[in-house]
Amino acid sequence: MTIPLSPNQKELLTADTEDDTVEGFFRSEKRRCQTRPVLFGLPTAKASARVAIFVLTSPLTLTDRGQAVADTWAATAADLGVDVYFTSHTDTFPDLGVLSIPVEDTDYDHIYQKVYAAFSWLGARLDDRGYDWVMKADDDTYVDVVRLLDFLKTQDPQVLHHIGKAEYSHVGPMCWGGPGYIMSRALLSRLVPHLDACSRGEDGVYLGAEDVSITACLATHISDYTGCRRARPWRFPEDTSWEDFPSIDGTDTEWLELGQEIRYVDRSNQLPWSFEETISVHKVLPRNMYRLHAWRQRRSLQG
Repeated sequence: MTIPLSPNQKELLTADTEDDTVEGFFRSEKRRCQTRPVLFGLPTAKASARVAIFVLTSPLTLTDRGQAVADTWAATAADLGVDVYFTSHTDTFPDLGVLSIPVEDTDYDHIYQKVYAAFSWLGARLDDRGYDWVMKADDDTYVDVVRLLDFLKTQDPQVLHHIGKAEYSHVGPMCWGGPGYIMSRALLSRLVPHLDACSRGEDGVYLGAEDVSITACLATHISDYTGCRRARPWRFPEDTSWEDFPSIDGTDTEWLELGQEIRYVDRSNQLPWSFEETISVHKVLPRNMYRLHAWRQRRSLQG
């Protein structure tokens, strides 16, 4: 059973934009995305796995990036029973309809402190809130919550999983922070006792880029940690849409036409891939966050 659409919802989702300015297009796409509940033709059932996603935010980006996240994929997450948290002082939040983790705001060079604090806060609540998975994302990352949940259904949260865009660093194979990465309940529960020490650089843990630092903390304190893994096996070169957690140039010039088949061409290696195959995408401007989300909704009407 899928969620039925009212005639008004169909009209809003298929109407052409009357104002052809950038601002008009932005408003139109935002309006289309707010016609909930339109969840890509999804079943009405809530998620079977308990998932939390925390989004790195700051007071400087709440009104554009934060608002776009709240209006688009975070709204879908809420309808599916996935908790989305913004990381900032509670009193800096407008009425965005998302949860918050009250951690100190930092400059970019010390963003790792925010990530450690957020993982620690959620890790302390794994039992109370029953989370099986915790994902970290940036506020210019679009998360396809539907694909995320479909993937996590096939995984065991009692296994040590660190899942994302696998890259190599001087501390070993890491999950790249931009597109986001996922930790299983088993992995995070074992990491929690060490987060405070790691955040201070004890035991030689690297402090700098948050994704590298988290990897160093995991590798230092969890003896059977095997590194970051991809969501799907890499079948290159047979599969050109292999990337589950891509990170791209956020400018409009690198986006192809948002049409029936939305794709992006990586200028560095000329490998095209489809947004329809991804779990998350980074970097996405607020304007494109609305466009991508509205496209997903229109696809559900067509199919």
